[in-house]
Amino acid sequence: MDTEISVNAAMLQEGLARLEKRNRWDRRERQQALDNLEKFQAEAKTSRRGMWQYGDIQSDDEDTAPPARKSGGRK
Repeated sequence: MDTEISVNAAMLQEGLARLEKRNRWDRRERQQALDNLEKFQAEAKTSRRGMWQYGDIQSDDEDTAPPARKSGGRK
């Protein structure tokens, strides 16, 4: 049994890194590699390791907040 994993997989597994968003036009080999690495990221999320300690960092409310209104009064 091969117990060695890549540095990328180890970092994902410990919650020290996260995967970038996929590109629809990626080659099949890249898609397969990302599928494999997503398993390690999912493990870190469910175990709340590293950056996932307090939950899903990608669901931040700041990204979906409405734009701030410009302050100012009458001229």
